Amino acid sequence: MATINRAFTERHLGAELEFTALSTSGVTVDFTGKDDKTAIIVQNTGSGEGKVTVVAGTGIQGVVDIEIAVPASGFKAIRLDSGEFKQTSGANKGCVILKGATTLKAAVVELVE
Repeated sequence: MATINRAFTERHLGAELEFTALSTSGVTVDFTGKDDKTAIIVQNTGSGEGKVTVVAGTGIQGVVDIEIAVPASGFKAIRLDSGEFKQTSGANKGCVILKGATTLKAAVVELVE
């Protein structure tokens, strides 16, 4: 499973984002930082609306997957709660899993002080 690594940005600096194509089998997002300072940016390169699935985490708060629509040729910024979506054990420990068509690409940025 491919992994999307976090980019870091400090105030007034910005960050270069590296977008990775999603897949229906899933890609992992490094989610070991501060969830309230982390944003997942999803780009839809398709001509129709795309849907990204965020897989429920394996902790006590991880209950259901969620599906988020991304407009055709558009972007969506997503902020998640780690308790609901972070994998707490196994090979993907510390990660969030995203699934979607390969026309959806995602990058992750964490805001640091």
